[in-house]
Amino acid sequence: MSGPSNLVSVRIPDDELSLLDEHVGTQGMRSRSDVIRRALRSLFETQPTHESMKCITVELGTSQQFKLAHLHQMEGTSTEAAINIALNTYLDQVIGIINPSNEQYESTAAELRQRVSRSKEFKQ
Repeated sequence: MSGPSNLVSVRIPDDELSLLDEHVGTQGMRSRSDVIRRALRSLFETQPTHESMKCITVELGTSQQFKLAHLHQMEGTSTEAAINIALNTYLDQVIGIINPSNEQYESTAAELRQRVSRSKEFKQ
């Protein structure tokens, strides 16, 4: 704990209380209070730094955690930075593949619109 604490009463529905109780005794959390404190800490830590941004949660497997820890140790790259770089690289690749197709579709659609407008002119 980070200092003196205050007692706060909270009403929790039975189903959520059951979920809370499932976490007691795991990951070093010995009581309901520990679970709630960790959940609040997680909530506060995952708030976006700017209102136009959004935070997401990514589940990492053991292998990914190991590789990210190694990357951090060798390069000083944080998990967040590595995921951000990987996401940007992926988006650039996919958009690079999609854009030529979209341009082809737009070109074909424009050509078809032009043909349709020409046929309307001949009917008049």
